[in-house]
Amino acid sequence: MIIDGGATGVGLESTVLDLTSDRPTILRPGGVTLEDLRPIIPDVALDLSIIKDGENIIPKSPGQKYRHYAPKADMIVYCGKVEDIVGAISKKAKELQEEGKTVGIMATDETKDKYQEGMVISVGNRRDKRTIAHNLFNILRKFDEKKVNVILAEGVEFQGIGIAIMNRMKKASGGNIIDV
Repeated sequence: MIIDGGATGVGLESTVLDLTSDRPTILRPGGVTLEDLRPIIPDVALDLSIIKDGENIIPKSPGQKYRHYAPKADMIVYCGKVEDIVGAISKKAKELQEEGKTVGIMATDETKDKYQEGMVISVGNRRDKRTIAHNLFNILRKFDEKKVNVILAEGVEFQGIGIAIMNRMKKASGGNIIDV
């Protein structure tokens, strides 16, 4: 049975914190951020699987081990300076559309009007990343409903709630992240 309790306040699952070793470690970033925990637990760290990729790095938390949260479409996440991200996504969207593909662009409030190609949906506001966290999975499902072939997504800064957002985007894209 599935019980739908409606929209959540944060939009991302809870933070998973491992307290079984000498150093408290965030195994899955969520709504409670590293910065939120530091005043209470000064030596808290991020699990290596959140920071790095590699075949010898095995995540310890559920939801971190596989291509989780994935939309039906292929997804590419672009990271870097915002203007570089917009340029790279615009160029790739045009190429993909010329190949006959339906392209979804996961933009932000600040950039959504800068795209000329693709189906553009804003995931939230860069100045209030909690809006992005709240809307992320809903936007991925919207692209599924629209049956896009490829989702080109704007990454966010890897700090605060941005760590959790990028973690989920990394899982949703199968690790398909491009630095521009």
